[in-house]
Amino acid sequence: MELNDNAVKAIFERLQRMESRIVRGFTEQGVVVCDDESWCRVDNERRAVHVNGLGRSIRAIQLAIMRAGGDHGCYDVVIAGETMATVMA
Repeated sequence: MELNDNAVKAIFERLQRMESRIVRGFTEQGVVVCDDESWCRVDNERRAVHVNGLGRSIRAIQLAIMRAGGDHGCYDVVIAGETMATVMA
């Protein structure tokens, strides 16, 4: 089964909505889901986000890219020097 761009975009949007609900639920239960901003470093030249560990949402990574002046392209998510994913900012 091959997915077109609209289907992939719809899947990502649905995953982001589910993720937001999960984060909100944890927040309502008193779990701290926000840390300091040193959890990642955005490299706009290489279009990469270097993350200090797991546990960050796709939306949090996208917001970090936007705060760092990134555009709406694709960025690699790098953990411990290894590319683990690609995020559409």
